[in-house]
Amino acid sequence: LYLTYNVLYATVQKIAHSIGSKEAFEVYRQIETSKNTPVHSLIKLSIDLQFNKSLNIQEILKLNQSFSNNIVCQRLMKQFIIQHIYMYPVGFKEKQQIAQLLKIPLKQQRWLELENKGSSLKLKKISS
Repeated sequence: LYLTYNVLYATVQKIAHSIGSKEAFEVYRQIETSKNTPVHSLIKLSIDLQFNKSLNIQEILKLNQSFSNNIVCQRLMKQFIIQHIYMYPVGFKEKQQIAQLLKIPLKQQRWLELENKGSSLKLKKISS
């Protein structure tokens, strides 16, 4: 099961990275609307997070509701969002909203943030 999850995660991320672009975002929105499948929604979310570097709380709420009976898609969505929070600065208010919406504890988000700062410090020490 873990292997299958990792294959799904890597596939969606690879597709999003391969076809993603800020300029074509409206095309992805139209494809998601016309196809209306979980994988299209996950790819669009991944593209949005990777290329626009923004968290749309309303979109996340909509996806969370549509994935309520699909635990794999829900977990993939959470993983994409957690990775985004780890890689890019996200305001505390947004983190609270995400924590409440997706039931991701703020403690976990804070731990990721501190871990990220710690790795930055390690890199600075190595390069000095």
